Amino acid sequence: SRNRRVVMFITQTSMAIIAIILGYLTLNETITLWHIYTLTALQAIAQAFDLPARQAMTPNLVPIEQLPNAFSMTSIAFQTGSIAGPALSGLTIAYWGLSYAYFLNAFSFLR
Repeated sequence: SRNRRVVMFITQTSMAIIAIILGYLTLNETITLWHIYTLTALQAIAQAFDLPARQAMTPNLVPIEQLPNAFSMTSIAFQTGSIAGPALSGLTIAYWGLSYAYFLNAFSFLR
């Protein structure tokens, strides 16, 4: 359980830092294609470790008889985020610009 929390802390912090870097480079108009490729690859690596650690935490947090409900709620939250996230990103980009969307994304990793 502790190892999973450490993995999640490292991956969430990494993804926040990546979003801040993307926001900074975009705001200063210094972003290049290699920045995008490199930072996207790093983001994917972090997510590859984050998601399994996050999913493995559920059985440690919920009584066994409530696991099916917990997994259902997790799925609903994920699907809602998959729909609402891009919509909110589009609105943020339309009203405030791309760099602020990255900064808002970085802020979303704070817990």
